[in-house]
Amino acid sequence: MTAIAADLTIAARLHLQVLDQLSAVVKSHMAEAAPGFARESLGDLLDNFAEQRETYAAVVAAAQPVTVKLAA
Repeated sequence: MTAIAADLTIAARLHLQVLDQLSAVVKSHMAEAAPGFARESLGDLLDNFAEQRETYAAVVAAAQPVTVKLAA
């Protein structure tokens, strides 16, 4: 893995951690919010976080070495 690829992987993992933490905070606020616009907008924010998470997870997955075992 090149230095640039390693830096990207580290950054992607960090972004995943932050997104997970932010998602937990938003879910907590959603649980306390009354039905209506505020709760819906927090749901939209969670959807956005989920989309971003997929992107960063793909970057991390692409950086993982692939091992193939051949049949004997």
